[in-house]
Amino acid sequence: CSSDLLEIGQELTGLVVKVLDYGCFVDVGADRQGFVHESQVSKTYVPNIGEFVQPGQMVQVWVRAVTPQGRLDLTMIDDAATEESDVSAFEHIGPDEWLEVEVTGLSRHGAFVTVMPPGGGEPAQGMIHISQLSDGFVEHPDDIVKAGEKVSARLVGIDKGRLRFSLRTES
Repeated sequence: CSSDLLEIGQELTGLVVKVLDYGCFVDVGADRQGFVHESQVSKTYVPNIGEFVQPGQMVQVWVRAVTPQGRLDLTMIDDAATEESDVSAFEHIGPDEWLEVEVTGLSRHGAFVTVMPPGGGEPAQGMIHISQLSDGFVEHPDDIVKAGEKVSARLVGIDKGRLRFSLRTES
């Protein structure tokens, strides 16, 4: 099957062919293998993709994109079955307000955090991008924060049910 015939959102079954630190290649029977980026393996933080998928494993994937260069981008997150997190309790919080967040994991892109909503309720998930960890250059997030650590962070955005935080004093 030509990857040009695949449609965005199309569900496929594939065989994990290779697992890398930053994602995995999946054979879906097209003329090329598709790639699932580490951020598209699960809706929750996955500290080690190799513990989540292994070569030879059959997986359900959905087509995210077929690029003009012919790259096949896949996701293992079923958007149709995944409800967006309820972050309505955070919508009134301004960027000047600091919240206590707990670092739950680190990747080379930043820190994954959980935060309790103001007034209580279920904890929400968020991320502090590496560029928001410090006013200066950060080589790796663990230079600034550690998993399990509680830090004060500003809520700087909400994107599709995901909270984006910053440790920087300026936006």
